[in-house]
Amino acid sequence: MKTKNYRKAVQSLLSQFSKDEKAPITHSIFTKAHAADIAEIISHVSEDRQLKVFDALDVKQRGDVFVELPEDLQSEFIEETDDQRLLALFKELEPDEAADFLSLLDEDRQQELLSELPQRLQRKFRTLLLYGEESAGGIMTSILLTVHAGDTVNMAIEQIREYKSDEIIINVYIVDQNFKLIGSVPLQNLIIADGKAKIEDIMELSPIAVNVNDDQEIVGQTVRKYNLLSVPVIDDAGKLLGRITMDDVIDVVHEEADEDVYRMAGVDSDEIHVDSGFAIARMRLPWLSICLGGSMVSAFVLQNFESILSKSMVLIAFLPAICAMGGNSGLQTSTVTIRNLTYEAVFHSNRKKLARRELLSGVIIGITCGFLVCCISLLWLGNIIYGLIIGSSMLLTIFFSTCTGFFIPIFFSKLKIDPAIASGPLITTLNDAMSAFIYLAMASLQLKYFGLL
Repeated sequence: MKTKNYRKAVQSLLSQFSKDEKAPITHSIFTKAHAADIAEIISHVSEDRQLKVFDALDVKQRGDVFVELPEDLQSEFIEETDDQRLLALFKELEPDEAADFLSLLDEDRQQELLSELPQRLQRKFRTLLLYGEESAGGIMTSILLTVHAGDTVNMAIEQIREYKSDEIIINVYIVDQNFKLIGSVPLQNLIIADGKAKIEDIMELSPIAVNVNDDQEIVGQTVRKYNLLSVPVIDDAGKLLGRITMDDVIDVVHEEADEDVYRMAGVDSDEIHVDSGFAIARMRLPWLSICLGGSMVSAFVLQNFESILSKSMVLIAFLPAICAMGGNSGLQTSTVTIRNLTYEAVFHSNRKKLARRELLSGVIIGITCGFLVCCISLLWLGNIIYGLIIGSSMLLTIFFSTCTGFFIPIFFSKLKIDPAIASGPLITTLNDAMSAFIYLAMASLQLKYFGLL
């Protein structure tokens, strides 16, 4: 009931700020609101009031709200805020969030802010900035709770009591004298253990970890595969550098899913942050140029079969249906294949099995659709030969499209190219051109065979 009332209050507040441009902006309005809800309110108000609402928050709230804002709003606020206020905001962020914050600044402004910090923090943030934004090092937090194997449970619990951070403790990590990761203990196991027991007696040896240079997609796959709530991050020598928690992984999963959706449509994922129509057009034109080239191939095919089309004009009526079915069946197969590749469900050992399954489904769907369109064309045109041409073309087109939808993403994956690029415009354009060729080639062969040309 409390949750329902809270959401109702938030919606009322959102409505007030969205509709009433003269609504007073005071800190007291947001005192009990969650940071994510305040960020939602800021995103919905008019552009000239967004920074005013943000400034009405106290410094602590600003840090929590800032990380919930869309990246384009974060960049806008940074540009319009002076260095002293930025520094105050910066100090409220966790290390991984602060590194993301710094990455939005130009090089000179980064150095200015970093120079205002103690040397210890400067080294920490400069190290985080070395890692790629989409790597394990780029999303990890360097705040850690570590103990040694020879410590007792009571000593570890005492360290937890002295642990000063808002970060949630899920696992306590065990390191050696060189800070190499050797084990971990879930917090609940530590609490129920005998206080005099040694950590080495209750720790889990060689915990699942990710390398600091691993792509964030690998991090997401690791967490999903092993059902982890947090995962330690190590370097090539096994030294513990940080950890990645579930909230960061959820963000990664959403980000990777968004990227795949954009790529499957041939769109740049940065487009959402761009206001200029010229810039968006520049991002979209490369893929559309490729599609235009594919369409020219289709036009070339049609031109080369002009004599057949001129003598059997009725065949043109079924060309869009043939091409559409080819594109749709290829897109279905590629979507499933890309999903399997993303979740590592395609292995060398099962690749033949998956290929047989997809190709068999292509044959079955092709026969079914081919038979149906053959019957429709027979009733419509009253000519069995045209029915055979259209039906057999539908069968071959769907089978070919299924092959491209399965093998092209796997081929891209073998080349270490994101298979999502292979879907959408690329496969659809290829299948359109091949569908037109198959249809007209089948028409040419069968019409000649039956003496109609």
